[in-house]
Amino acid sequence: MEDWTGGYTADLEYRASYFEEQSPLRLCTTALVTGWEPRSVEGEFSYCELGCGQGTTANLLAATHPRGRFVAVDFNPAHIARARDFASAAGISNIEFVERGFTQLVEPGAP
Repeated sequence: MEDWTGGYTADLEYRASYFEEQSPLRLCTTALVTGWEPRSVEGEFSYCELGCGQGTTANLLAATHPRGRFVAVDFNPAHIARARDFASAAGISNIEFVERGFTQLVEPGAP
């Protein structure tokens, strides 16, 4: 049987942290300075965070970008539960949390 953790620490929850480098505007700036045309985040857009931990970054970005659709993925059930609880309590409705490991995401039929 394959280890569901995939080698990651699962018996301790990761710290709740915000990573400003992942913000849509920061990503657009990075694209511009490296010669790529960034996608507009003025209207509707989609955003995915792989390895969202407790969802702090994803929840804050979803709350501040109401026209975006956010999907955040983590393999740890405790992280996903905390992230969903926070989103629900804060009334953030443009985010979906998916409890999956990276290898599960590439399996046929994965969300």
